[in-house]
Amino acid sequence: FKPTQWKVLFEPLNDCLKASCSLILAGADGTDECRRFFNVCVPEAVMKLTFSDAVQSWTDATHNHVCDSLMLIIRLVAAKIPTAETMTWPLLKSLAQVFDKNSKFHIRNRDLQCRGPPCGEFAQVQTSQDYVQHYGWLVDFINDFGEQRGFEYIASRLSHLETLDMVAVEAL
Repeated sequence: FKPTQWKVLFEPLNDCLKASCSLILAGADGTDECRRFFNVCVPEAVMKLTFSDAVQSWTDATHNHVCDSLMLIIRLVAAKIPTAETMTWPLLKSLAQVFDKNSKFHIRNRDLQCRGPPCGEFAQVQTSQDYVQHYGWLVDFINDFGEQRGFEYIASRLSHLETLDMVAVEAL
């Protein structure tokens, strides 16, 4: 059995993610193209980058590129959450997949150290001698989301539950 093979074009993906963040911050993300990118393209990319069978066959360099792309996705989600009128729940489901320690991406990279400080404000690497799986990149993702005020934005959304439908509550 050979895992599914496909090529990840990181430069175009990352360019789209950066441009989307800029559009969100400028309040210009209400187009059909942006909605399609948020609702279809990002979730599909996250699913492939984190849960695809191909993850196991990628080189370390490819995993580093995936980590960079997932960090951009985290920043996109953190930028998008506060825009209540145009909230895209598929992005929150994508965020949950990025944070899923049982994804093939995180299982493959569980022994790696954090790229940033291992003791961030939001997550820390377990330091027990019995615990050798650091999930360092996952710690980085959680801390970056917190530094981008993502948890604060989610808490604010939850404080207004009467304005959310059940699909929104499930995504949060």
